[in-house]
Amino acid sequence: MSTKDIMAHNNNKALKFFLIAFVCFLVSNCSKTALPPHEFAQWVEHENNGLKVYKNIGDYEFTLQYKPVEYIALNQLKHKKLTSKVLDDKINELNELQYFTFQIALKDKNTSIIDAARGDPEMFEQLVNYFSFGMQNDIQLLEGDKLKDCVLFHFERSYGLTPYNRFVLAFANDLNNDNKSSEKDKIFLFNDHVLGVGPMKMKIQTHDLDKIPNIKVL
Repeated sequence: MSTKDIMAHNNNKALKFFLIAFVCFLVSNCSKTALPPHEFAQWVEHENNGLKVYKNIGDYEFTLQYKPVEYIALNQLKHKKLTSKVLDDKINELNELQYFTFQIALKDKNTSIIDAARGDPEMFEQLVNYFSFGMQNDIQLLEGDKLKDCVLFHFERSYGLTPYNRFVLAFANDLNNDNKSSEKDKIFLFNDHVLGVGPMKMKIQTHDLDKIPNIKVL
């Protein structure tokens, strides 16, 4: 076989590989459900869809909610007229980070951890300071072989209005060539130093990330 024939053969193989990959991409995207914005938000928040996971340790219940960038974009645009371009622009603006909420509650209690500690001024102050400042340093996200620090952290003070304490978190987002998030298991790590639960893990699995619907914009 001549050099020219070998080159032509290799080019044909490369072309076939590209076409197969392209078809797989189209099939994957076309097979996804497309939901109106309010139904998309409900789908993300529904515990059966794998983006909200729970763990019980001792007296505590932990809840981790992964919030796709589309979910964040819709929330920020809820008072604006939504078009595909407006949505895409907002997604591109937010896409450098990936977003979570983390919630801690006392099992079988109607009061939050902080409110339950009000009778012990020293513990109350320790919890408020930890939840407001130190806790960010004890949270990381593992994706593949990449360990990521928490770059955005906000403790939502509810002042007794909710029976849980909630934290808004974000980590760096690895994007592929299509400016899409690289979908790997997201392993949330919390190396607690105050509650006594020790290092813990919670996982958002790849196969659940792959099921995230598209958004239907009229």
